[in-house]
Amino acid sequence: LYWQATFELGPTLWFQNIAKVKYGECYLYGAGIERDAVKAVEWFRKAADQGFPKAQFMLGVCYLKGKGVDQDSAQAKEWFEGLPDGICAQNNKQKWPGIVKTDTVQVNC
Repeated sequence: LYWQATFELGPTLWFQNIAKVKYGECYLYGAGIERDAVKAVEWFRKAADQGFPKAQFMLGVCYLKGKGVDQDSAQAKEWFEGLPDGICAQNNKQKWPGIVKTDTVQVNC
């Protein structure tokens, strides 16, 4: 489901969005670059606004955890609810165990 949903964007846009998410992850985790959660959110948003599910998931995580943005469960919920079915099961289950449970957000990842 994940690859099918994302590849429907078109191969060129799909690869561009993968790169945007990877830039965001580098900034978020400090992989080869100084950590900067604000820049990570900027890169995730660029791909998320184009409907790229991995970026939408990561942006939801940032809002839920308050990484690079003010913590906002309602905003996180919006990003998670916009994901195609099955995305949580395929994305970051090991990296973010149980992260999507708050008083206002519950996504089964």
